[in-house]
Amino acid sequence: MTEPITSAEPVPPPPVIEAAGLGLRTRAGWVYRNVEARIEARTVVAIFGSAGTGRSSLLLTLTGRMRPTAGTLVVCGLHLPAQAAHVRRRTSVARLGEHVRLDRTQLVGEAVSERRLLAPGPAAPAARFDAAAHIVGFRGRHHQQVGDLPAVEVTLLQLALAAVAAPEVIAIDDVENGLTPVEQDRVWVAISRLARSGPVVVGASTVPRVDVAGQRIDLRSTR
Repeated sequence: MTEPITSAEPVPPPPVIEAAGLGLRTRAGWVYRNVEARIEARTVVAIFGSAGTGRSSLLLTLTGRMRPTAGTLVVCGLHLPAQAAHVRRRTSVARLGEHVRLDRTQLVGEAVSERRLLAPGPAAPAARFDAAAHIVGFRGRHHQQVGDLPAVEVTLLQLALAAVAAPEVIAIDDVENGLTPVEQDRVWVAISRLARSGPVVVGASTVPRVDVAGQRIDLRSTR
């Protein structure tokens, strides 16, 4: 008797980010350590901790921009730090202190054009920014100067610009910086909507947001 043919179980996609025992140590001591994570696509990740707990350094590490000293890290199927250059092309940092920020004298349209040209490969289509701006709810106009935008609109602009290159991971530091509680809520909603469109979005802040994060990394407990 012929056995019935059964379809194989679908193989789940690999995680976008997988970290085990991840840490960074300098001469001054541990910046962060014992970070464990397994993060699927379309996930919001909230990293939280007070100043000095290594939030910015962890964001840089997860996007291939800072070398860890302990543990293992695979991002987009690529092993870090060996394949950091490839990881950088597939990830994007929306904002990170003085390292990644917008020129306040730039027009929004100039910032968009610049980001399109900096995207890996051929220049990204203008429609990609328009789609991302719609997703995050950015209300500014191309003729406006960045410095004239309210702080919440600048943050949303940074998220939309980070999405122009169609990265698999988007990172943003200091989510709550300069924002009222209502504006913070708006940004976290925007982050959630952006993640649902495809990428992992990693946001760092001092205040945990359990209501929007698919995963949380509490750096206060990894010191």
